[in-house]
Amino acid sequence: MIITGIGYALSGLVGAGIVAIGARFLLAPATAAAAYGVPADPETGSAGAYLAVKGVRDIASGLFVFILIAARQPHVLPGRVRGEDGLCEFQGDSFGVGEVGGVNRPG
Repeated sequence: MIITGIGYALSGLVGAGIVAIGARFLLAPATAAAAYGVPADPETGSAGAYLAVKGVRDIASGLFVFILIAARQPHVLPGRVRGEDGLCEFQGDSFGVGEVGGVNRPG
């Protein structure tokens, strides 16, 4: 049981790290993008939307780690959680695109 506890502790640290990375993309997007290796200026073009979507995706991914930990059955949930994570990413992307004027549609 000690190994399981260590696994949960390491998973929690990874989840917290992913959430922190996502929060950095929301709070200091230019700095986070430069540290990530893809410098982007959120003031120009749609880079702000890209950085916001990246932050939301990272936060959602990190929170799903905590869902697995809380369930205490990590071997059962990954398929279901990945499906829900995909839905969250789709909604986050849609929101980010909408914030910068959306997709140009004819008519």
